[in-house]
Amino acid sequence: MKVKTVIPLLLLAGVGFFAYRWWAPSEETQIRKELREAARLISTQPEDSGIARLFSARRLAGFFDTNVVINVDIEREHYETVTSADELFQQIVAARRQLRRLKVRFVDIALKFNAEKTAAVANLTALADVNGEEDAAVQELKLLLRKTPSGWKVAQLETVRVVN
Repeated sequence: MKVKTVIPLLLLAGVGFFAYRWWAPSEETQIRKELREAARLISTQPEDSGIARLFSARRLAGFFDTNVVINVDIEREHYETVTSADELFQQIVAARRQLRRLKVRFVDIALKFNAEKTAAVANLTALADVNGEEDAAVQELKLLLRKTPSGWKVAQLETVRVVN
């Protein structure tokens, strides 16, 4: 095979590989992208309009399964709820009314998939700058995700107690 034939074939193969990775990302890449988008939707600024906040809340509720289980321990109080997407939307809207500014980032994301890659557990750290306070709030979270036809959905969310 001549060099003039090999080089275009290699270039075509390289472009095909990168196109495939872009159009068909791995399950891990999909989840990481959705978690970045969820953090962006959780975040809010004082200049955000009411309509923008409602739109973000609706889109954020869409990241959760139809009946999501939420187990949260905050300051020695335990909250456990099984909620529908509509109830979750209402809770998100109510929480946003209490905040002027919230910036959230998810870091240290560790994913573990089941054998069929239809479910995954995500352990991550949420960093939140609440109303411009000096110290960021830090919370370890564990999410159980399920693959659905419309993407990965959070089926369960719980806080993780860090033992010092």
